[in-house]
Amino acid sequence: MSNWEEYQTALKNTDEGTRDKIRSSLISDCVETTVRKHELDASHTKVLVGIYVDVLLDLITSETAVEQVRSAAIPAASEVHEEIWSCLQANQPKFTDSSQQITDSYSGPKVETSIVEKNSPTPTQPPKHSEASVAANLSDEIAETEAALNAIPKIRTMVQDAQESTTHTSSQSDLLKQSNRWVPKE
Repeated sequence: MSNWEEYQTALKNTDEGTRDKIRSSLISDCVETTVRKHELDASHTKVLVGIYVDVLLDLITSETAVEQVRSAAIPAASEVHEEIWSCLQANQPKFTDSSQQITDSYSGPKVETSIVEKNSPTPTQPPKHSEASVAANLSDEIAETEAALNAIPKIRTMVQDAQESTTHTSSQSDLLKQSNRWVPKE
């Protein structure tokens, strides 16, 4: 998708029919139908919606859209593009998002209202702790954590640890020698 300022400018300069297509679910419906038909990964949906918003706003050409579809690792990119583009051209939005129109047309004064119920309980303040009790709690937690860490047995990982304890070593040839094998009693 293009940068935000470029997108806003293109959206303002486009016709109302294109704005309705962008604000409606038409693009995502066409994309989802094509994604299901071609058995594409669902993660491609967001990428394709962004591409076709840019195409409708004339921010990119159809050829660029095909290249972007191909770069999104979508097989049969030109076929996918043709299906989505024909769906967008053939269909009209069922429901448009009218929230922007309502916001633009409403110019009444702002009225602030606050409703306070007579029987509503007053919010209680969280209990305040003195600094001494917070410090005592913190020192108790630190002492508890240190005790837990000291209770963990030490793991011998250093060379000197191995030298201090007796270790039994043998080579593969020692294990395979006939003389070293255990012989069952008869």
